[in-house]
Formats: sequence, structure tokens, C-alpha cells
Amino acid sequence: MSPRILAIDDTEHLRTVIRLTLEYKKYEVKLAADGVEGLEAARAGAFDLIICDIEMPRMGGVEFVTQYRAEFGPATPIIMLTAEGDEKIKAARAAGATDALAKPFEPMQLFAAIDRHLKERV
Repeated sequence: MSPRILAIDDTEHLRTVIRLTLEYKKYEVKLAADGVEGLEAARAGAFDLIICDIEMPRMGGVEFVTQYRAEFGPATPIIMLTAEGDEKIKAARAAGATDALAKPFEPMQLFAAIDRHLKERV
């Protein structure tokens, strides 16, 4: 069974790039446009890993991580994707994010982070 990954980003183009990149590696991918949709998806089914943008409308990444961790605990790795500075990354890590990668991301860098965090889960 392929790992299930939830990808949350407010930019439709980036969601498509993430989906195609992950599907290339045979991951099962669910997309969400912001933290509100991300929480709804998480409540509807479990994921092995989450990729989340930091800056989004309605509910940003830091708020998403805070609420997700409060509801589901620390087991699921959350990788933040951001073009924001170090302060945003520090806030995301303080909220419970597992890792952070800069946008634009390199697919091999993303695959390496996903593989590392999925192996740590086993």
C-alpha cells in the first residue's frame, strides 16, 4: 500500500506540481487549498505525512499545525514548504512541524525528506 500524503497549499499551480511530483513516486495524494480544508481532510482519513505551506488564507500553516497536533498528536510528520523567512519557520517548528523546505523546492530534496520521515515513523 502506498503512503498517503496530504499536501496543503493555497496556490493551485503549486498543488498540481506537488501532486504530480508525489504521484511520480507512487504516493497517494490528497490536496487541500488551506488549513481549513487540510483539517477537514485529516478528519476524514489518516495520512502518513503532511506537506503544508506556511502562508495561506483562512487558516495558515502555523495555525493548521497547532490545531492538527492538538487533535491528532505528534505521530504524523509535517513538512512545511515556505518562501518565508526564518521567523515563520521557527514558529512552525514551535507549533509542531517536523521539517521545513524552502520554495521553490527541488523534487529530490522533497523525496529525501519524505523518505526520511516515513522511515522514522516505522
